[in-house]
Order: sequence, then structure tokens, then C-alpha cells
Amino acid sequence: MDSDSSSLAGRPRLRGEGDSSLLSFFLGPVQPFIASARSVRDLWSGSFLLSWLTRSAMSPVLENPGLGDDTFLMPFQPSLVWDQCLKAGGELPAAGLPNRFLALIPADPEGKMALTLAEQCKSSCRNAWKEICERVRQGFDEKMGARALTADWDRLWNSQVDTFFEIQAASLPLRICDQATLSHLLSDQEFDPKRTSCQWWGALNLMARLLEAQRAEGYVPAYRAAGHVPQKCTLLGTYEQMGPAAFDDSNVFWRELAQRSWYGTRIRPVERLSAVSLIKRFAWPAFFREELHLEPRAGYYPDTATIAAALWLAEGDFAIDPRDELENSERWSGQWLHWATLDRPSGKRNEDEQQKYDPPPTQDQGNRIRAKRQAQGPPPAYYAILVLDGDRMGSWLRGEKTAGTGPNELIPAVSEALAHFATQLAPVVAKKHSGTLIYAGGDDVLAVLPTRMALACAQELNQQFASSWNETLGQFGGDSPTISGGIAVVHYKEDLRFALGQAREAEKRAKGEGRDRLALTICRRSGEHTSVVIPWGMVGELQKWNIKFDAGASDRWLYTLRSELPTLGGGLLPWEGIEAEVRRLAGRVEDKDKRIDPDDAVHLLKVCREATSKRENEPQDRRKILGDFITLGQSASFLARGGGRDS
Repeated sequence: MDSDSSSLAGRPRLRGEGDSSLLSFFLGPVQPFIASARSVRDLWSGSFLLSWLTRSAMSPVLENPGLGDDTFLMPFQPSLVWDQCLKAGGELPAAGLPNRFLALIPADPEGKMALTLAEQCKSSCRNAWKEICERVRQGFDEKMGARALTADWDRLWNSQVDTFFEIQAASLPLRICDQATLSHLLSDQEFDPKRTSCQWWGALNLMARLLEAQRAEGYVPAYRAAGHVPQKCTLLGTYEQMGPAAFDDSNVFWRELAQRSWYGTRIRPVERLSAVSLIKRFAWPAFFREELHLEPRAGYYPDTATIAAALWLAEGDFAIDPRDELENSERWSGQWLHWATLDRPSGKRNEDEQQKYDPPPTQDQGNRIRAKRQAQGPPPAYYAILVLDGDRMGSWLRGEKTAGTGPNELIPAVSEALAHFATQLAPVVAKKHSGTLIYAGGDDVLAVLPTRMALACAQELNQQFASSWNETLGQFGGDSPTISGGIAVVHYKEDLRFALGQAREAEKRAKGEGRDRLALTICRRSGEHTSVVIPWGMVGELQKWNIKFDAGASDRWLYTLRSELPTLGGGLLPWEGIEAEVRRLAGRVEDKDKRIDPDDAVHLLKVCREATSKRENEPQDRRKILGDFITLGQSASFLARGGGRDS
């Protein structure tokens, strides 16, 4: 590991077993909370809020004089990981702690420490959530003037925030985890007496069972509003919006709030938000701005139009830095880059309301945007969401991949490798590729990027994950774990919830087709969506095409090839004939500087065939292979251009 990771060195060892106890914590729901996002900062806020609450839950253990960082089995050295996350160079830090943890609590004279700490962890998490909620509510009154508009605008507030999160913690004394008990309570797969350290692994599995049982027993009834209540929240449909119940009064309330801002944080004219959605939106100005000791400028997260155009903005003789624009003019919107004229937005629908939310640029900003468009052409309209998730990590944590290795060595090592990847490697790789890192927690990564950089970023993250793992756990042998990824390329105007859903579906598709793969989904504005799954070894080949297309290579021959797909994929033509046609079409582009080399085209087709033949129980399907090949080529072209012909 490099020198910057020295703070994560010094792997802890699990302390004496005997009368020690396991302590496990869980916070949820995760995906509904994060996914209900309208903006990139909403996405960040949801992820970081969960990490903040987990860190708060850890406080009773971290602040106990006899415990501290070495008490935690997962994640590795959480206070050090947290400190690394906060070193964001004056910018909003990426979330870096997962929504659960596992700790080993040493024995105490009365044998009640673990049980007491479990309750304290839950209480600490609830108190942290309540503090954030109250700061947002007070600020919404003072800074946004909500109380002056409607005296009881928050009458549903407490019932919503009190029922949203599930906060659970459980403790398990190791003294009761004898062989007879474990054999009785666990399956043969969960507890195998023949394995090394079998009782430890059995105790860990029993701990997981105990927490799940406690979650089921401690179920909190879902929120239900009674009486005359407002309509549903536009982001989180299980909760009602705040404000008046009457439709007309509600419209007046929200339209007035949409004209106000709090350190640059706003409500869109079409939004009607619940308490939980308001807390996500305004957690930055109300709470994190002061707690993280950051300047208001640090609260900026680029909008999707700015992310799509990030490289375009930085290139050429008229470079534009959105952060500088905010500091100098106190305004910036990536939407301006696509306005037909720069004194008002294009189109007729909701023009007045849109202009209230996105006022036009200053005259100087407008002039520079015009000059940039004239010099470079229109900016890219599409951006990429990248999701990565480790494969079969549970098997590693249960010791199934390393025969003969006990948890006192394996679990801290696994946790350290994941922490190193999340805190030291993922942020650097994302920034290198002009991306915005939202979350990096162990083997789980979420980032948004310019389309041109998406493949390279995904490939390097995959390589760095393997490198971090092998450097830390190579001594234990066994196959290294792999990671699966999904990339969704979407138009900047698409609902962010849709975009995030497409990225997560892509990642699931990669896992479903064998894991250790990358799924690439292109969601064109025209409504045509394409998706293809490739092994990581093919990403480098695709990147070569991406570079070629970026340099001006034509992709028209691929459209011709697609029109011939019914004939070529019909099964009558041998592969040699198909390759000859691919070679012919690729070579028809007269300008050699603007074409994909015919040999490279045939090589990628052969790689597609080889990848398909290696999949279990999947016959060689010519039509599918050729279709995937065409989709890959067109996707590489689309990524390089930052958008398609319909953008």
C-alpha cells in the first residue's frame, strides 16, 4: 500500500473469546432513502446521512475508554475510515460507512456491557436523527419562513420522522455458543464442526440470525396518516407532503417556498415534499454545513447537465469552472448550456416556473457560454451513473473461501482491504476521471461521471479493488473476490430516480449473468434503450473503440450492419462469412483516420464469441453475439460523443 494508507495500518486482532460478546447493529431502509432523489446533492445527502447515523451509533463503543476502534470487526477501524472520508479538500465528503457494523465486546465483571452498549448504540443513532430533523424544521421556519405561511405546516412531521428508520442492535455472549447449541440452532452449512475455528464461524452466523429475528420482532407499524391530509410527497410516495391539506392552499404554500433559498438550497416549483424528503434536501444548510466546518461554497454538487458537460466545460480556450461561477456570480446552472437563448429557457411548458428556479445567467456568463458553443459545438447531453458491488463477499466473511483461516485473522484483513479501497483508492480514481463520488463503502461504490470517462473509471476501479484485496489478503490463498458493475447512460433531463434505478438494474444484470462483469445500459432520449453485459476483460477492447470514436471515427457502418442482422444471424452463413462482412463494412469508411480498423472490428467480434462460449449452459447464438457486438460498438460511439443523434 502507498504511504497515504499508513493510517489504516496496524490490523487489529480479535480479543479473547471466553465471556466476550458479539454486538451487531443495523440501520434501514437504505435504498428507498437514497433513491428518492431529485438532484445529485439529494443523492449525496441521503448516502452521507446514513453514514452519519451509523457513525453516531458507533459512538458509545468508540468513546468507551476500554474499547475503541479495535473493537470493531466490520468495518475496519471506523473512526480512521471516517476521518479519511472527511478529508475532502474543502468539498462535500463522500459517504464511507455502511449501514451496519459488527463488534467484539470483551467480558466485564457483570457480563452486561454488550447488552448495555446495544441499547446505547440504538439510542445514539435515534438522537442523532432527531437532532438533524429538528435543525431542519427550525431552519425551515427561520430561513424559509414556513411558519409565517402556514402555522401548522409541520403537523405530520413527528409521525413521519419517528417511523421511517428501522434501528436495531443485538448482542450475543460467546459463552453460550458451544458446539451442542450451534449444532441445534444452525444448519450444516452454517456450522460445520470439521472446519477450523468452527465455533467462531458458527457464532457469527448465529449473531446474524439473532439480529434478523430481533428485526422481525421489533417491527414498527408503517406510518399511516389519518383525517384530512395533504397529497403524497413527490419524491417519497409513502408519505404525505408537509403544509396545508387543501389542494389550493397547498399550491400557494409550495409555490411561495419555491421562490426562496437557504444557502443555495431550493425547492423546485413542482415539488411537494414530506418531512423525510425535506430533511434530505436541507440537511446540508441546516446541519452538515456547520458540523463539517465547511464554507457555503463547499455545498455545491453539480447538476446532471453540468456532470454531462464536465469535460466540455474544461476544454478549449473558453474554459468554465462552475465553482468559480458560483463564487463570482452566486449562480450557476448546467441547464443554461442547452437553452436556445440565454435570456430564457427554451420550450413553452412551465417557462415561468422554470425561470423562477433557474434564473438566466449574467450577461458575462451568457457571452462566454455562447462563445464556447460556437467554438466547440453543443455540449454533451448525457451522463453516466456507475454502480459497483462485490461478488459473494458473504462467503469470504464466513470463511468459506479460505480453508484453515480463523476469523481472528480473516475478518480484520477483509475489513482492512475494503476500507483501503473505499477511502484511499476509489476517491482518487473517481476524481481522476472527472467523476463525482457519492458513496464508497467497502465493496460498494456509487459515482456519476461524464459519459466519455465511464468505461475507464469502471475498469480502473475494478483493477484497484483486486489490487487492494490481493495486497492485503493474498497470504490467505483462495480465489480473489470479484466485483460486478452497472453503468447507466441517461439524458440530463431524465428523473434521477429513473437513472439510479437503471444503474442498479444494470449491476444486477451483471451479477445475474455470472458475476465479475460489467453491464452497460444506454437510455436514449428517443425511448430506445439498449443493454449489454461483458466480462471485465472486454472493457479494455471497448475503450480502444471509445478513444477512436472520440477522435472522430464514424459509426455509420454499424447501423448498416444492424440492418443486415436478420440475414447474418440467421444461422446459414458461417462465422468466416460474418467476419468478412464486418471487415468489409468497417473498411468502407474512406478516411482511415475516421474509421475503426477492420482487423480491430473482427477481433472484438471474436472476443464476443469467446465470452459467450464461456458462459455456462449458453449455446453459441449467432444473432445474439452479433447483436451484442453491434450494441457494444454503438455504445462506445455514444459514450465518446456524450450523446446520440437524438440528444
